[in-house]
Amino acid sequence: MPCGRGMLFAQKSPQPARFQALISVLSVSALPIKLSYPCGSGKVAAMLRSNQKALYVLLGAIVAGVVIYYSQPKDPVYEGHKLSAWLVALNTGADPLHSRAPDALKNIGTNMFPTLIQWIRLKDSPWKQKLRALVNRQPVVKITFTPASEFRSRAVIAFQECGGRAKSAIPALSALLDDSDIVPEVTQALAGIGADSVPVLKEALHHKSAKLLTCASNALALLGADAKSATPDLIALLSDQTPHVRARAVWALANIKSEPAIVLPALTNCMNDTDAEVRANVVSVIIAHGEAARSTVPFLLKAINDQEPRLRGLARFALMKIDPEAAANAGIK
Repeated sequence: MPCGRGMLFAQKSPQPARFQALISVLSVSALPIKLSYPCGSGKVAAMLRSNQKALYVLLGAIVAGVVIYYSQPKDPVYEGHKLSAWLVALNTGADPLHSRAPDALKNIGTNMFPTLIQWIRLKDSPWKQKLRALVNRQPVVKITFTPASEFRSRAVIAFQECGGRAKSAIPALSALLDDSDIVPEVTQALAGIGADSVPVLKEALHHKSAKLLTCASNALALLGADAKSATPDLIALLSDQTPHVRARAVWALANIKSEPAIVLPALTNCMNDTDAEVRANVVSVIIAHGEAARSTVPFLLKAINDQEPRLRGLARFALMKIDPEAAANAGIK
């Protein structure tokens, strides 16, 4: 018999009593559960009839699936479609709902913020991971689960789309900054809201957690010129003991494009940093400032001989942009 697949509640072929009972129970539940018949439904039925252990595994998988399904957060519905569907459509140009998604989010409005905060706090607990593993142990029942990371990503997309309209959610998001498991999504959501989040992100730059410092710097970089007031706080991070923290602080300064007179003197001290990423990001800042960064030419002339190929290339490009004459004298064309 060729392999096939059918909805659990659509089977009409004769089944053993226990197997038929499972179908009846799940038909009533109306869950999005499917039966997969890798060797045909008749052979699956025979397997369950002759193998008590297989039946128990199947029962356990179904129970696990039901528990996980009902433990997933619920979302608001607008015009017959869940918030999740609107957010997926927002990022999928071919989706029939794509063009209507922005207006749908506007109409759902502040009603969705508690749901988004709930989503962004989600984590897949160890017990849920074990239940999912149990479901995956057998080939018959197929249940699609949405991992917590996907819910968090959807929340970020929603806050980015709402922008400043979501500023009322800033206090709730700021309360989550101490959770290292979700801090990347929390800071991205804050950046998505916009300039109103700058004070909270600036405060985060004084935290001891390297992960939070990195994520807050990245968020400020996304805000660009709106985050200029964070310049002194980012400059202070240039002496942090963690290389990646220093590198992201420099990157944020490159995107914010603060006053050269304030930023460049602090950055020249980083040209001798032991971390190549830090040095490369410093040159990126110099490039961003253009001719206003001519005072950094001596450091760039040194950087064209750096041991890192990427940094040498950036330094050459920076010299040609900032001081073509100095570049020519150094043999750079």
